[in-house]
Amino acid sequence: MFRNYLMTALRNHLRQIGFTLISLAGLMLGLAVATLALLHVWQETHFDHHVPSHERIFLVETERSQPGRSDQLLLTAPGPLAPTAAETIDGIEKAVRVWQAWYTLSVGERLEFNYPLAAVDTDFPAFIGLEMIEGSIDALANPSAALVSKSMAERLFGEGPYLGQILTLGGYREVEISGVYEDFPTTSHMDTQVMLSMASPAVTDRRVQFETNWNTFGLYTYLRLAPSANPSAVGDAIEALAHRNVRPADGVRIEDTLRLSLEPLTDLHLNGKDYAQRPTEVVGNRTAIVIAVTIALLVLVVACINAINIATARSADRAHEVGLRKVVGASRSQLVVQFLGESALLVLVAMVGALVIVELTVGPAGDFIGRTFSLSVLLQPGALALFALLIIAVVLLSGLYPAFVLASFKPARIFQPATPRRGFSLRSALVVFQFVTSICLMVMAGTVWQQVRYLETADLGFNRKDVILLFGTRRGPEGTIQLTRSLKQAIGGKPGIVDISGTHSSPSWDYADEANLRRAATPRDASTTVDRLAVGTDFFDVLLIEPVAGRAFDMDYGPDRAQWDYANRSQVELPLILNMAAVSTLGYAAPEDVIGEAMNFELSAGDDRASRVVGVVPDFHFKSLKSKIRPMVFFPDPSRFNAMMVRIDGDRRDEAIASLEAGWDQVLQGQALSRAYLDRELVTQYVSEQRQFTVLAALAGVAVFIAMLGLVGLLAHAVTSRRREISLRKVLGAEVRDVLRLFLWQFSRPVLVAVLIAWPIAWILAERWLSGFAYRISLAWWIFVGAGLIALGITWALTAAQVLKVSRTMPAQVLQAR
Repeated sequence: MFRNYLMTALRNHLRQIGFTLISLAGLMLGLAVATLALLHVWQETHFDHHVPSHERIFLVETERSQPGRSDQLLLTAPGPLAPTAAETIDGIEKAVRVWQAWYTLSVGERLEFNYPLAAVDTDFPAFIGLEMIEGSIDALANPSAALVSKSMAERLFGEGPYLGQILTLGGYREVEISGVYEDFPTTSHMDTQVMLSMASPAVTDRRVQFETNWNTFGLYTYLRLAPSANPSAVGDAIEALAHRNVRPADGVRIEDTLRLSLEPLTDLHLNGKDYAQRPTEVVGNRTAIVIAVTIALLVLVVACINAINIATARSADRAHEVGLRKVVGASRSQLVVQFLGESALLVLVAMVGALVIVELTVGPAGDFIGRTFSLSVLLQPGALALFALLIIAVVLLSGLYPAFVLASFKPARIFQPATPRRGFSLRSALVVFQFVTSICLMVMAGTVWQQVRYLETADLGFNRKDVILLFGTRRGPEGTIQLTRSLKQAIGGKPGIVDISGTHSSPSWDYADEANLRRAATPRDASTTVDRLAVGTDFFDVLLIEPVAGRAFDMDYGPDRAQWDYANRSQVELPLILNMAAVSTLGYAAPEDVIGEAMNFELSAGDDRASRVVGVVPDFHFKSLKSKIRPMVFFPDPSRFNAMMVRIDGDRRDEAIASLEAGWDQVLQGQALSRAYLDRELVTQYVSEQRQFTVLAALAGVAVFIAMLGLVGLLAHAVTSRRREISLRKVLGAEVRDVLRLFLWQFSRPVLVAVLIAWPIAWILAERWLSGFAYRISLAWWIFVGAGLIALGITWALTAAQVLKVSRTMPAQVLQAR
């Protein structure tokens, strides 16, 4: 029986191979897109599942509040918390810590690069399930040892050997490579390439007091709970422990400002929380996953609709077969099984083709969204089960309705003259759905592309070109002042260098501290929350920003110059420059009115500095265009500089780079130069949007192509089945254009209906997406019209091709054939 069904299915598919190939191509593409979506979802929802006992591992999460400021969410905790909690709180099986910092790596006389290293507790490698290739997993018991990943070992030392090699950190501290481990999986929340002991001299040299300082929240703290432990109860105990040991600011209750809780390790990737810092920048987006999966499934549905439409369009061709089978005793259920079997055979062949497509495109597809995909994920039982359910769903979706339609033919009516069907059939409704999906995807792709272009080219209020960022200048307060002063002297004024200034943050980092600001005569509770930025005196010259009132910072002014005297500067009034948003927030009508006004400015909790406004600058976008411009205060403080900003002469770029390198080597011989162009860094703020455009454009192209395939099949069948009608019309005097007009109208109607349905849906979707940006484009009418015209143009082109092909046949040949 099965062999009979299989042979019948093969014979029917091969009999009209053209229609079979159209259905097959659509299903292959749809299944390929759906399979890629499945790989994406599986990996995104299984982050850190490789870690032993991952379901019992938690990180300590800290939320800090200060009056008048936004709450700060941290994934780090005080250093002494982990060992103290492990000793005093029931339910904690193991506690380990990780501290991250940037170091310059050197091998022999070869200066390598600045790279983030992780200082960890000795038990951390075993805790995280590190897979060792060489050396012992306990090697970090030696404070002078280091572990490196396989890729880092190859990068540093080539083909090896690796064990026993010496790596120099920061130009003078040597560590010995005592182990090499496999790179962390791409589904890991961390991607540490070098591990040191927490007791390493390279770490303790930085004056970190992990074991005693409860007020420095700088360590990632991992807890593995006992199987019977209650995470909520352990979290409450952790919070109580911190409240007993962390010293609050004067006059503030610790319970009001500090909250600790436990965050499951496996939830970290998709929890959507905005931490100030994470172990890695790889962060998932649950909403983006839902959108991508929804679109992928819609593309698959479009492919299934192709198969449905072509199968039902060919139903009349198989009426005699159905009638004869029923006459000789076949039941309706047997016919349904037969036709479902034909659909299953088609889907299984499409599945093989789809897996080939996935294997060929899995690399580029991963690059599109910044992930690494592997088809081997389907070998996991859970993923394989989901894939099998997907195939079954496609078989039923693409084959169930055609099977019932074909099996419903009655033998007595097969030889009766066919009555033309009028009105809007289910087949037309399915075509409408296909084009609604395609038009919506085209509109969304066009909207995302237009918004990305706007983000990348918008006027930010400063000149972003020819500005270079130099990293790695932060030391202790006095060390930072001395280092940045020396760098400015070594680089400033050299060939190709226009201006140089230090800064606490960069416009490309999308980050600024918060502070409280109030007029000197007002009470503390009247403070305004503002963004603040410590800058050098040439900061506004580097960005080519002119004050609208007052002056910029200048070393010729005593209060400005005094901020470089770390020991005595607190006795000198702090000069401030406000942006226009801060002027308005403070209640001044014009920028000139605030010049010379005395202010109280909060540098840190409980530390208000007497300050005076010396200038006002226009509002400019220091953060990304996803955020509105906030009130912002600029003040000179070289002890806070994290980077240097250098404006170069664009026409003397090579000379400028040589000057930077020479000046850097003069001051920091043991540290590699880390630099980046500001304009390029600004573009990276919108990488996710660029990826969204790429994915949408690709999926829109696939959906349109599949819809075209289906339309080709429907047109070919419709035109071929009406060859006699076309011939008779030509005999009676109709021109080819008359026949063409008839078919154009017939196949344009569902597309026009799709356009009218798709436009409002696409408008709602585009508006919702754009609402996530504080600064955005207005929806362009031409994107909507263009998507509709593309759909209509494709329909007209395909219709004309089919009609003209049939119209070339002589009427006598067609009429004699019957």
